[in-house]
Amino acid sequence: MFKICCVKPGEQHHTAWRRTSGLLIAVLLLAACAQATALPALRADYARQQQQDGGLTFTLDAPAAPRINQPQRLFITLRDRRGAPVPDAEVYFDLDMDMLCLSHNQPIADHLGDGSYAADTVYVMAGDWRIRVIATIEEVEYRALFTTSVVE
Repeated sequence: MFKICCVKPGEQHHTAWRRTSGLLIAVLLLAACAQATALPALRADYARQQQQDGGLTFTLDAPAAPRINQPQRLFITLRDRRGAPVPDAEVYFDLDMDMLCLSHNQPIADHLGDGSYAADTVYVMAGDWRIRVIATIEEVEYRALFTTSVVE
């Protein structure tokens, strides 16, 4: 025995179109999510700050309570306007404070992958320090300014 189903004209076409458009929207959302990458997890005893310059987002992860004469590791993550990692930048830090007797400390950052970079430094005096991050991408320089307070 055969079952005969009566379908109104255009009904199957409408249902198929709804499925196809739903699938297309899901694929586009996944593609958009794939472009934006989450930031690395914040390390214990670190603080996170963000700045932007020209559509580039700088995310600095630095020790929350840095101490003088102790090695410090600074991490910077670069993301473009869409939130995608920027893997091919030349990055360095420029650390200084308002003391004429101190020269600038300018460690060059190593690329860690996925738009993340790191450099090591040592603060030689307690007080308020400026941390400038300079990133050069395709001969264009981007800058961000952060601050930290160093204790003895």
